[in-house]
Amino acid sequence: MMRARKSAPNSMISQRAGLSGGALISSARTRMLRVIGLAAFALLPTAAAWAQESSAAQEFTVPDTTSYLLIGLFVIALILGIWTVRLIVRFRSLRQDEATLEALEGE
Repeated sequence: MMRARKSAPNSMISQRAGLSGGALISSARTRMLRVIGLAAFALLPTAAAWAQESSAAQEFTVPDTTSYLLIGLFVIALILGIWTVRLIVRFRSLRQDEATLEALEGE
């Protein structure tokens, strides 16, 4: 048999919805976000019309940044090249050190 739970009048339990105070705040936030979203959606046609009428939007051209792209790729390739050369030099140095240690152990 299920008993009804009695709650104090000052508790955070809503008698009407059966939700805790956190859930009530969450649902209030959700409602607020929905209202804001609907308002923003309603303003979209106005913003689009303003952008079309604006002369700055019609005169805007995309700058040519190809040279910056090529310079960036060159710098990255240079860094990778230097890293690769240093890796090869270190590997050869380790091989020489290993050969020297083996020669000293053999004596």
